[in-house]
Amino acid sequence: MEHYVITAELDRRTLTEAHTDDILDRLADYHPALTTSSGGTIQAIITVPGDSYAQAVRTALAVIAEPVLSVHAITEQLRDK
Repeated sequence: MEHYVITAELDRRTLTEAHTDDILDRLADYHPALTTSSGGTIQAIITVPGDSYAQAVRTALAVIAEPVLSVHAITEQLRDK
């Protein structure tokens, strides 16, 4: 099983402090980070285990539980090269 770094572009441009805390608490087991994309949307970055890219993306979408515009997935091994 590999670990995948998933960057999900959320369908939002702003988050309240309470919503930010809620997302980070919900994603705490996945080493979360929230950032703003170059297009101004919020991005959630997490690390999830999976046997394939498809499984990792499905897991990420399930745990993020927010409307998502796009997803980028890469193995930790490839990211760290």
